[in-house]
Amino acid sequence: MAYTRKSTVYTLAWEDGDYAGLEVKVSSIPVGELAEVLELSQSADAASALELIARLAGKLKGWNIQDDDGNPVPATLEGLKSLDLGEMGEIVAKWVAAMTKVSDELGKGSTPGETPPPAEVSLPMEVLSASPKS
Repeated sequence: MAYTRKSTVYTLAWEDGDYAGLEVKVSSIPVGELAEVLELSQSADAASALELIARLAGKLKGWNIQDDDGNPVPATLEGLKSLDLGEMGEIVAKWVAAMTKVSDELGKGSTPGETPPPAEVSLPMEVLSASPKS
């Protein structure tokens, strides 16, 4: 029997601050692509920014963003390009954080090992003679 993998879909939600109420649904990416996305997110050139936006658009599943007139902004590459820099940065940062976060379940149920006894230190106890001054 074969295992069919499914990509994880993250619901990114902002509870407070400037983006309170924003929700974005986005899929995870393979580990190899994550390294590239991390590198792109640290770059300051326009080509890297456009590549990062295109990669995010390919994983975007939906959001609740509306334009100034209350119309839904499509969760597409064009919709991403219509966002301001702050919105884009928030979404990318939260997406990367969600993918790289260690699960809260990791390590549950494991018990700490025994604390090792303190190491014994052996110090010489003999009196050292003072060497004569020349």
